[in-house]
Amino acid sequence: MRRFKTIITTAVAVLVFASSASAYYDPSRQVRKPSKNTVSFREACVTAKAQIDQDVNNVRARLTTGGDVWWDRSDGKYVVPKVPIGQTEVSSIFAGAVWLGGFDSGGNLKVACQTYGNNGGNSDFWPGPLDPDEGTTDKAICDKWDKFFEVSGAEIKQHLEYVAIEAEGGPIYTEDMIPAGVKGWPGRRNEYFFSVHNFTLPDTDQGLAGFFDVDADGTYEPLEGDFPTIEIAGCEEEKPQFPDEMIFWIYNDEGGGAIHGETKGIPIRMEVQVQAFGYATNDQINDMTFQRYKLINRASEDIDSTFFAMWVDADLGCYLDDYIGCDIDRSLAYTYNQDAEDGQPGITCDGVPTYGTDVPIIGIDYFRGPKDENGQLLGMSSFTYFNNPSFNNPPPGTGDPATDVEFYRYLSGSWKDGTAFSFGGDAYDPANTNLIDYAFTGDPDDQNSWSMCNPGPEFPQGLPGYDRRTVQASGPFKLQPGAKNELIIGAVWAPNLDYPCPDITKLQFADDLAQDLFDNCFDIVDGPDAPDVDWIALDQEVIAVLTNKSTSNNFQEAYQEDVIGIIGGIPNIDSTYNFEGYIIYQVANPSVATSELEDIQKAKPVYWVDVKNGIKALYNWLPEANPSAILDPTEPEFIYRPEVKIEALDNGVKHTFSFKEDQFASSDRRLINHRKYYYTAIAYGTNNFLQYQTATQVGQKTTFLAGRSNIGPNGDGFPYTVIPRPVVDKKLNAAYGDGPAITRLDGRGAGNNFLDMTDETLTKIMDGSFDGTIVYKEGRGPIDVSIYNPLEVKDGSFEVTFIDENQSNDVLDPNASWKLKDLNTGEEFASDKSLAELNEQIFGIYGFSVSIGQTEDAGQCVSATDGAIGSEISYVDVNKPAWLSGIKDGLTFEGLPGFIAAGFDYLQFDESWSCHHETTLGAMGDGFFTPYQLASYNSRVGGSGYPFF
Repeated sequence: MRRFKTIITTAVAVLVFASSASAYYDPSRQVRKPSKNTVSFREACVTAKAQIDQDVNNVRARLTTGGDVWWDRSDGKYVVPKVPIGQTEVSSIFAGAVWLGGFDSGGNLKVACQTYGNNGGNSDFWPGPLDPDEGTTDKAICDKWDKFFEVSGAEIKQHLEYVAIEAEGGPIYTEDMIPAGVKGWPGRRNEYFFSVHNFTLPDTDQGLAGFFDVDADGTYEPLEGDFPTIEIAGCEEEKPQFPDEMIFWIYNDEGGGAIHGETKGIPIRMEVQVQAFGYATNDQINDMTFQRYKLINRASEDIDSTFFAMWVDADLGCYLDDYIGCDIDRSLAYTYNQDAEDGQPGITCDGVPTYGTDVPIIGIDYFRGPKDENGQLLGMSSFTYFNNPSFNNPPPGTGDPATDVEFYRYLSGSWKDGTAFSFGGDAYDPANTNLIDYAFTGDPDDQNSWSMCNPGPEFPQGLPGYDRRTVQASGPFKLQPGAKNELIIGAVWAPNLDYPCPDITKLQFADDLAQDLFDNCFDIVDGPDAPDVDWIALDQEVIAVLTNKSTSNNFQEAYQEDVIGIIGGIPNIDSTYNFEGYIIYQVANPSVATSELEDIQKAKPVYWVDVKNGIKALYNWLPEANPSAILDPTEPEFIYRPEVKIEALDNGVKHTFSFKEDQFASSDRRLINHRKYYYTAIAYGTNNFLQYQTATQVGQKTTFLAGRSNIGPNGDGFPYTVIPRPVVDKKLNAAYGDGPAITRLDGRGAGNNFLDMTDETLTKIMDGSFDGTIVYKEGRGPIDVSIYNPLEVKDGSFEVTFIDENQSNDVLDPNASWKLKDLNTGEEFASDKSLAELNEQIFGIYGFSVSIGQTEDAGQCVSATDGAIGSEISYVDVNKPAWLSGIKDGLTFEGLPGFIAAGFDYLQFDESWSCHHETTLGAMGDGFFTPYQLASYNSRVGGSGYPFF
């Protein structure tokens, strides 16, 4: 494994700064050092110890409380893709930290920066907040705050469910019910904080961890409905947001009078509050993490010429063969591989795990910098870098900083020795007067722009491989006492680029998603929550039952989510995503995550059902690099191609499913008793506010939106484990899908179901004793009542009544509904949906479901989906000739024995009578009529003598 990086410390006797646009410093200013006679009666803080993993999605990122992140003080620990604990981890970042620097009114340089010093006790930051008046702390406070405060989205949802249940008249929500992460959240004046953490919170005007304040009284009160949220300036009026995981901690650079061991600089007296958060999704956001830094200046005087920066040592697997670049428009710094293999040589790297030949790319998006003294937000004002001097002998002036002045030089946009960054080559050329603020701004695959792949004629083979670190900075500005600023970043990752000199479109597109998320106040566009799935285990069979609890955003399948980015001026616009359907997958093993469901080696869809609304195929439009954009800057950066996400059946929503086959079996596919099988269910929504147009690139690019929440038994995105087993403790009198006998007391219609009356009813019709009451055979009635749980079904009698507000006709309107009455108990149940929606409604206490929806009469050619009703004939002796059969292509009916006239001279099977072209004889071309064709023809002819009966 790669060990702690060597830092070469050099003495600097002369403090000279280059005067340039990239090196902000007044050479006439004298840098003063603090007096060595300072007396302190406070015990100094010690190096932070606490560590935690941010671990909610495809990233496992180590955090520490000492101002440094993404390493464990020895090895890089920004692991992506995440692997199970114990397997070989490959890290994309070695370490990172926020850097700060400026001058007080006396000209003293104040710097607080962290690189690798915490590994040896050389710290610039320590845990905990500062006294709001004095800007100081001590060891006792630092020690208490050497910890993290973590809350999950699942905990917040559970908390909100308790609040909602109480508000609806349910059980009282009490202190001991509050989920741990919610209860111990360091929100201002949290009365439960001490009971969880055994120390008290400071009460400061700048606040602590963000929370949604229901009654706006400034106090965090969970039992009143307050809950942890992301705190972003300017987003206070938006819908409060909470991610799937959020981790909060505080550190400072005063440390109880401790010496800045990393920079040797004077403390600024800065308090830094951090929120690290992430989302488990089924898109590129699943590979991202985010950090929001709230920086509070506890000093009593102005700090001039201030710079804030994000320092990152992004080792993409092997640390010896990385290149860097910068997309100015996106404020994006990125690290990519020098060649097609991650390692040097080949795919080895001095014991450090590498990405081999499947090399990704990582970027740091600098979403927001600080505000200047006029309240104006500053973006990324410079992008610079430097080299680890221990590898490959880079120029001495480009190495690691070791003193406060050298750190400030990188912060303010110059090299370690004061040389300004310049255009071309490696950006280090003291004689070059073409000075720049941003290094390597060209795309690696663009031969005509400046990148490490194309540095210029002096480096025809590209730049040599070094171990590089980057600095994204904002400044200069005046930092005033009490000022509260933000620095917000996102780490964006994309897998498997084509090297060398890759097209970085995948990273840029992922970063655009991240930017959209930030611009939308991290209000992620959520698809419908996955249903809860209950499983019934039977002999070589398992049954899934889908339900949505009241706290789901898809309760009663009423999911609705606003669409982001709709263009104006479109009449009658569809502005929301709405629930469309479910997909159930069998997956290969219990480690298959939601993000892997499109990998057919790992996941196979078994059932998919959708709302019967005429919507079938759903496409999402995915970006590709536009080759014309390199030559013509007016061309769009991306072009888009359609990808089919689903081709649904448009048959209505079901909620119960039987599984009898193993989709991953190579031969005999029957489920095997006592063997584990794995399933995942998701829900999805759709919106198509405007059909996407490739020429204008206007319209809905994402018509299919899968949900990301509540997937799996623990809501963590991993599958259900199901084991079929024989039922030995009771006799089953029914099987999945069996239907009861149904009696029609009144009404008409078949619901497109296969109808079959009992022999007794047929006898009554024939002998004249028929009174209008029709009894149908089991499972052959006009409404679909189906047993889904053979373990629970019981004998009983039930009545279904249809309810229609318009009683003036004998037709049920689409908004009509129905109710089920238990004739044994008198209990009644209303339908969840109107007849306008074909929906399977579950009655768990009885073990059966009812599916009723308004349909067109079969074969009436009213719509493309009105279908037909089949019929069947059973032969007593299958060895004797059948009297009903199909007719081959090319034959006529004239002279055929057994032909029955039906109002035509001959039967004409063509488009003139067929509802659907594909059901005509010529279109089928299989030589025989299908039952569907025969039934469709019979429906057209009416009762004037059927050709086949």
